[in-house]
Parts: sequence; C-alpha cells; structure tokens
Amino acid sequence: MKCEICNKNEASIKITQINNNQKKEMNLCYQCAQTKGINNPLAHLSTLMGSMLSGIIEKVVDEQTKTENVVCKNCSMSLKRFLDSGLLGCGNCYNAFESELKRILHRYHGTTAHIPEKEVKAAIDFEERFKEIDALKSKLETAVRSENFEYAAELRDRIKMLLNNSKPENE
Repeated sequence: MKCEICNKNEASIKITQINNNQKKEMNLCYQCAQTKGINNPLAHLSTLMGSMLSGIIEKVVDEQTKTENVVCKNCSMSLKRFLDSGLLGCGNCYNAFESELKRILHRYHGTTAHIPEKEVKAAIDFEERFKEIDALKSKLETAVRSENFEYAAELRDRIKMLLNNSKPENE
C-alpha cells in the first residue's frame, strides 16, 4: 500500500483518528509521518533496552568483582574460590565471608541461626500434640452429640492431660 500523502513510498504507519464518533484512517510512509509530527512511540525502545541490559551487566560484573576482591586475610582464600568449591580455607573464612555465608544458610535452612536438634524435636512434638488434641476434640463433640458420655469423659481427660504437657521442653 502506498503512502496517502506522497503516493511514492510504501506505507508503514497506520494512523487512526476518531473525532465526533467518526473514524478516519490514514496509511503513511515513515518520512511523511515525521513531517506531520507523528513519532513512533517505540523509537526509543532500543535505547531503553540497551541501557537496561547495560545496568544488568554492570551489576553482574560488580558482583563478580566483589567476589574476587573479598579475601580471607589469614589463608588468602577468595570468596569466588569458596563459592566455586564450597570449601572454606580456615576458621577465619567464616568471618571474612560472613554476609555470603548468612545468605547461603538462609537460602538452604530458612534461618541463619543454629537450632539444636532437641529443640526442633520439641517443636515437632508440640505441633503433633496439638494435632492430636484437635482430633480428640472432634471425637469429643461426636461423643457428646451421640450422648456417649462415658467415652466423652475419657476424651476430655485425655485432652486435659495433653494440654498440661503441651509446652515444649525449652519453654
């Protein structure tokens, strides 16, 4: 389709104008659209994308430089070498690479603090005890509705016993 203004060049831009509910369309070539002051809204997209990619690449390069420049003063192990091998060179590496180690520990364990196994076990027992209490409460309601009061009393006593021992050992 030819440009509707110059009738020479191939039309590459379609303009739609709506005025008083009247729709008017024009097919223009790039040069005629520019002379009419119509700019391509995507013209600066390549510049924008280039600067975004440049920023991302700079950040990656900065991170690589940072990992290469962080070095344990005791054994000369670099953070990059630690990240590549997963092995620390000495006890001082824990201090030298503290922020990176915290990030790694948090990613794998969900925390950066050590929780002793007995505390984890106590927390699991605590949770299991409350699940058992919930199940017993449901059974208790059923027993009361069916007027099985003897069984309901047994369930009530079992719930009381579990509640009296419900705190984890470390509390």
